[in-house]
Amino acid sequence: MNDIEIVWQTGKMIIHLDGLFPCSQEQFKKLLKIVKLDWEHENEILNTLKVYFQNQLKEIEALHKDISKEYYGCINLLHYAEERTKTHKHPNGVYLSDNDVVYYKKEVKKLKKNKEKCMKTAKICKRNTKKFQKYLEMMQSG
Repeated sequence: MNDIEIVWQTGKMIIHLDGLFPCSQEQFKKLLKIVKLDWEHENEILNTLKVYFQNQLKEIEALHKDISKEYYGCINLLHYAEERTKTHKHPNGVYLSDNDVVYYKKEVKKLKKNKEKCMKTAKICKRNTKKFQKYLEMMQSG
């Protein structure tokens, strides 16, 4: 149930929260003006938005924790794979076969891409956290 319905004298609007948020502050201000048109259900709608934002913040925090764990695991594996490609040896000193060297080179590329993906997702989480916190502040102040 991530939809809200706003009804006023001359019309109505159904908003799919997952599709709208995160949005710009200007769009959010417009939404708040439209919510004020439905004066009968204004408090109910604002409470629904508040709960939605708080739930989104919890989900983002959980995602950020998971991404952080994946990122640090990726860094450890990347370090291990890079060490194998540089030295061409196992940790016990035995030389790698040519196939193993090729495998570790491919693994390095894959892990670097995964590391960048984790960084990108973490930045999005951070940005969205700020946006949802700002929405909550705007609701309390206005």
